[in-house]
Amino acid sequence: MIYNDGFTQLVPVPLREMVTKSTMDKWIFFYTVFLPTLISITENRESRVRVVLMADPAWSNVVAGETVNFTCRVNDSEPFMQWEYSWKKRRGAEETTLSSDTEGGLSVYTVSHVTESDSAQYLCEARAGETSAVSVTHTLNVLQLVTLTVQPDRRTFKNTEQVTLSCKIHSNLSDWGYLWYKDEQELPIDTAVDTYTIHSAVPSDSGKYSCRGNKKGEPIYSDGSNTVNINISGLLVGRQAVLTLETPWAAMFGTGNLTLRCVVRGSPAEWNYTWYRNGLSLPPGPGRDTLALTPGNHSYHSEYMCRGESTDDMTYTEFSKGCVPAHKISRALENLARCALGAAILLFLAIIVNEGFWRRVRKMRGATSEE
Repeated sequence: MIYNDGFTQLVPVPLREMVTKSTMDKWIFFYTVFLPTLISITENRESRVRVVLMADPAWSNVVAGETVNFTCRVNDSEPFMQWEYSWKKRRGAEETTLSSDTEGGLSVYTVSHVTESDSAQYLCEARAGETSAVSVTHTLNVLQLVTLTVQPDRRTFKNTEQVTLSCKIHSNLSDWGYLWYKDEQELPIDTAVDTYTIHSAVPSDSGKYSCRGNKKGEPIYSDGSNTVNINISGLLVGRQAVLTLETPWAAMFGTGNLTLRCVVRGSPAEWNYTWYRNGLSLPPGPGRDTLALTPGNHSYHSEYMCRGESTDDMTYTEFSKGCVPAHKISRALENLARCALGAAILLFLAIIVNEGFWRRVRKMRGATSEE
């Protein structure tokens, strides 16, 4: 029998009552002390799990055409926990689950040649059993890589005005070349130049212009720029400019310099002239009815044209016929050779039909026979 201490006497206590009280104390301890401590430890363990998202490049603003690499990993994790990763892309109210590769305890998601549609918020979620954690979001803003601007900043121009188009490439890369297009046809322009100037615009220069970048020495191209619609107003008159080679042949073979002249025949109006080389307008200068050429830089092998713009109203002529100086020189040499050959033949024939020539021949034969 088990006794309880009292102040005055010992009272016997049944064994069953003692066991029941001990069991209740254990449950009270479990619910009030042990379980809250276990929950706290578990919560602290989960709170220590940190999902880290890294982006390369690290900044939010990138240009179209670049590649962005996202990396997701869990820090402060127990070594025995096996994490699985999932990627999400949030664009407005739309959320998309993305596929990725997991290797070596981390996950990598790559966006190659980003476009505007890749602008969104990206995040990753790590899960191991019932434990999960989400990274912070990384905002990606894809900027237009190539922008085309016009100076003056308008879209309608008068006849003979100067129009300058500028192609700007927003990229961390360098050594870009520039490709120019009019109505989706590539223009034969120096790719090292980021501006294209129409020095004396005419209505035929109207069209849709764009540009794009080309990495020098590499087959890497940017997206196309925005399209700019240029409108040139003017009136075509029923005349055609005439282009002639002004340099005398003797001077041509002596110095090698050539002079082209452009005229509008049969018109009392005064005209300004615009010159074109291989379809591109040349900068204006003094004496615009003539164009001086010097050897070198394939100048003799280029095609030249001209047209007139009246000084008193907005009218212009049709283009002259194309002129390639090298072809004219070749034809001149051919004609000169033909003339020389023809002169030689005529001289020979003149000698043959000359009576004095034959008398001399007969005398020479007679003297030979007497001997």
